[in-house]
Amino acid sequence: RDASAEPRALPTGSRKQLSLALELDTLAVELYDCSRSSIRTLRYLATVESRAGRDIIAEDFDRRTVVEQLRADRRPAYDALMDQASFPGVGNVIKCEALHETAVSPTILLSELPAA
Repeated sequence: RDASAEPRALPTGSRKQLSLALELDTLAVELYDCSRSSIRTLRYLATVESRAGRDIIAEDFDRRTVVEQLRADRRPAYDALMDQASFPGVGNVIKCEALHETAVSPTILLSELPAA
């Protein structure tokens, strides 16, 4: 429903319980009688959606955005590359191979890397 609209009134005598209400900029969603597992699934889907463009194995991988984010990161390379919240899809093998191939020390702060 439109986020500016009032919540939908349930019929008199309805026993439905509001389980989750999401209000975004232009959209509001109300879910009734949802199980906890359904709500966890929605949270997971929102997490996956938030990774768009950053997941290294996704078709929509946005190299430029990821490089900018990594260059601004103040953590050592080994920590930043393994952070699935900021750079999903990289595992230990990919991290080690990438650092070895580029001759980058795993302890260097990514923000200190010289421009390519």
